[in-house]
Amino acid sequence: MSEKDEVQISELQTLISDGMSLVCAENNDENSQSAELPASAVDITNDFFMECKKLGNGELVMADDFQLSEAMSAIELMDPKMDIGMKAFDPSTAFENLVRTGRLNITNMDEREMVATMDAMLASLISWLEGNSIAQTLMTCVFLNHMESVTDSALSAFSYGVLELTTVFRHIIQMASVYEEEDFNGYAVQLDLLPLPKLTSSLKAAEIDLQRRIKRKPANQELLDAMLYRIQFVRLMLLSLSLLVQSPTNAYSRPNPHNYFRPNLEECALHLNILCLLLDKMESTMSLGLQPPGKNDENYAWLPAFEPDINRRQLPPTFPRNTKMVNRAETMRYLKKLCSKISSITTELPAKISNIEDIIDYLRNFSLADSCVLSRSLLQMVLFPSDDNILGRVQLSTVIIDSIRLFAAPPVLDSMSQAFSVEQCRECWEEFINDSVKVFLGVIQMFGLNPARQREKIVCCIEDFSTLQAEN
Repeated sequence: MSEKDEVQISELQTLISDGMSLVCAENNDENSQSAELPASAVDITNDFFMECKKLGNGELVMADDFQLSEAMSAIELMDPKMDIGMKAFDPSTAFENLVRTGRLNITNMDEREMVATMDAMLASLISWLEGNSIAQTLMTCVFLNHMESVTDSALSAFSYGVLELTTVFRHIIQMASVYEEEDFNGYAVQLDLLPLPKLTSSLKAAEIDLQRRIKRKPANQELLDAMLYRIQFVRLMLLSLSLLVQSPTNAYSRPNPHNYFRPNLEECALHLNILCLLLDKMESTMSLGLQPPGKNDENYAWLPAFEPDINRRQLPPTFPRNTKMVNRAETMRYLKKLCSKISSITTELPAKISNIEDIIDYLRNFSLADSCVLSRSLLQMVLFPSDDNILGRVQLSTVIIDSIRLFAAPPVLDSMSQAFSVEQCRECWEEFINDSVKVFLGVIQMFGLNPARQREKIVCCIEDFSTLQAEN
């Protein structure tokens, strides 16, 4: 290195050291009044950049108190992505202040506001199901973190019902385990929940109270009807799902080998018919609630109960900062598709379990048309509620054997054949069936993934079939 270059680097080191000394002096003064501030601050910005231009490519200058790690920290701190903590929190949007100022009424909420708030809660729930963080969607409803303070019976029952739906949805998706990171954000937050019997009685009591008020034929009867439809929807959705999958409360208890859970498809189908009718009524009464200033619902900040930045401190410093919420009209369409897919499970699936070809064909078609991570996961849970028993009744190995019998009629299954009585043949047959069960389980789970991931997984499934054929 030439003497001229050494002089330039020395000048830059001096600038950096002076700058760091000034910062340290100011920081020490904030902690201790004994330190004295310099008479005047010196702006070294222009000098700093001028000296930097003299450095060659790849050349680095370090001072004793400003090494590479400090430089990287400075770059990260100045990155706009890190500004999540730079925006001051508005205390007026806190739950206590909203209630105290009267902006948020959790004791006797206006009917128009309640209808809009109920729809917004369902929309934020669907936004969470589409892969967003629950802290940026559902939990932006400020009173969901303070449910013990909500005394309006209808609002309280509906809100507890939505929180229970959140728990059930998460349980179904995580237990099925056929989702990827782009499908679902399973980050868990502490939710205020009621015991299921108490929640059911609370929802039913709210329905009875609304029905009693409707019988008086008040001026706001249409709004009371709209509230009733939404509370009934939540109660029947919880009831329908409880008939298809084991509840999260009982799922982690010790299983009873003599009492496996079996989905009740017939009764669930009856409730789903009512749910579809309720969704039509909910969609037709959506306009009765409060409406946004513009035509777009956006993040529902126009409702007193929603504050998009309420959970900002719980978020990691990564993009995106603002979550795009599903609007209320799209929410109704989403719920209709979901109910239609669940109805398909209850009515069409039982006729498809006689052979393995029909099962796979149904799974493939189910995943292609209007499916979502919840409906695909629910199908997996209903198909195999316990171990590898289809619908909790027939073992998958039995279905595979029946399919092989119809397709090839192997001698090992013919009681009149000599191979039927040969022990070695029976052992090879049983080993083949056990391997086949594992391979077909992989195919069934593959069709629970989204179409893009199915394309990746199908290669592994083909290799498994190739190995099964080669070894047997």
